[in-house]
Amino acid sequence: MTVLMHKKIGETPLECLNRLRLEKPELQDAVLTYAGRLDPMADGLLLVLVGDECKRREEYLGLDKEYVCEVLWGASTDTYDILGKIVSVDESEKRLQKTPHDLQSFVGKKMQKFPPYSSKPVNGKPLHEWARANRLDEIEVPSKEVEIKSIEVMGDRVVIG
Repeated sequence: MTVLMHKKIGETPLECLNRLRLEKPELQDAVLTYAGRLDPMADGLLLVLVGDECKRREEYLGLDKEYVCEVLWGASTDTYDILGKIVSVDESEKRLQKTPHDLQSFVGKKMQKFPPYSSKPVNGKPLHEWARANRLDEIEVPSKEVEIKSIEVMGDRVVIG
């Protein structure tokens, strides 16, 4: 069985699973996992796998996803999101006038390093522990292939598929 849960902003995926157990007492003792992570700042659908469906997690991880986000052009942070420390600002006119055409350069397959403040394990510790200890230079940050199939601007948001 699978359950679609709406993960709230500020809630971790584990907290979402715990909320599901409270909302559906019949799942209190069931084995649960989720297919894909949404970071605490994101809200959206979290695919929860129940019981034997947990064995098919890798299949679910391969499904296409769609993200809707707001972009703050010209600012870079150490966490790659709005919660991090600002590490650079580019106020040039060119940088601030991104067009939908410019975004098309992101479409396709690319190797992408995991963000330093992610839960991806390296040598038995999540990357965020290495980053918080200022020890990223001691490890090789892993990469993975990502594919963006489409990207478009819709009002003040960017939709990535």
